[in-house]
Parts: sequence; structure tokens; C-alpha cells
Amino acid sequence: MDIIQTVIYALSALIAAGAIIDHRILTKKTATLSVILADTKDEKFFNATCLIHNAIKNNRDLYEILHVDCKEHTEEAKALRLVLNRYEFYATGINQGILNEKLLKRLYFSNFTRFWKQAKPCVERIRIKQQIDTLFQEFEKVMNRWEKSPSKIRKVVFFIFKTITVNSPSQRGVILSISACALLCHEPQLVLHC
Repeated sequence: MDIIQTVIYALSALIAAGAIIDHRILTKKTATLSVILADTKDEKFFNATCLIHNAIKNNRDLYEILHVDCKEHTEEAKALRLVLNRYEFYATGINQGILNEKLLKRLYFSNFTRFWKQAKPCVERIRIKQQIDTLFQEFEKVMNRWEKSPSKIRKVVFFIFKTITVNSPSQRGVILSISACALLCHEPQLVLHC
């Protein structure tokens, strides 16, 4: 009788532990989606992303945009700081285990890695100029990890987004809401262009 009771307690403990682990995973995914959806409604961030995307497309030097030696802060410089700081925020959340790296990687792999390739020389020059080795180190750590292990997205006929052009943050929010929900099951790749 004691053995049966012990086995029942052990199974109950295992089930409870599994439920706690499952809840933690779900909570992390929910927190990640909440951050992403909040950003999609942030018009200032959306406009900054578009401004920097266009600067990169036009082969602008990101270091020159920042006017590191200048006291003047242009709209492009403010936009670049906002985008870099937001990506550093995401990376810090990933590295601290607060945000779900797998979900963010599936959703933003192309955009983040492409942006980092353009921003890395700028960040390195700023580190040297200001003698701050830790500037954007969290973002760099995540990008180094992602580059070593590229995203492997399954091609799914049901939900594949290749390129979506959006005109406003509210449309972007709706598209990301739909794709983020689909992402949990079907793993589509979403690439946004301004």
C-alpha cells in the first residue's frame, strides 16, 4: 500500500513540475508577443525603422548619421539611436531569459541580422571613439549566436509571408498579430519593408 501511495505522490509531483515548466514557457512566449505587439503600435519606432531602412538602402554611413562629434541631433540620428536601443532591449531580454529567443528569432531573424551587418561597423567605431567596449554588447551576443545557427524556417503553404508592404503602424500591428499567432504553429517567416 505504501509503495502505491509513494508512486502516486511521485507521479503527482512530476505532473505538477511539468505544469509549472509548461506555464513558464507559455508565460515567456506571452511576454514576448506582448512586447512585439506593443512595438507594432509604436508609431515613433515604426517611423524610425523606416527612416533607417531607407538610409541603409541608400548606402548611408550609419556612423556619419549619428554625428558622434556633433551636438546637433538630426531626425535620422534620433531614429538610429531608437532602433539600436530597441534591439539592445530585445537582446537583453533574450539573454536574461525574459523573452523567448526562439520566437523572436523565427519572427525577426532576417531583419535583425541584416540590420546588425550594417550597424556593426558603426557600433565598433563608437566603441573606439567613446572608449566603451560594452556598447550594444547584448545585441552583438545575440547576433553572433544567431549567425552561428541560422534560422531554419519550414516552408508552409498555409501561412507564408515573403514581403508585406505596410503604410501605417496600425496595419503593421494587425499583420504582426496575425503572423505571430500563426507563428506558434506554422513558423512562417515575416519580412516587413517600409
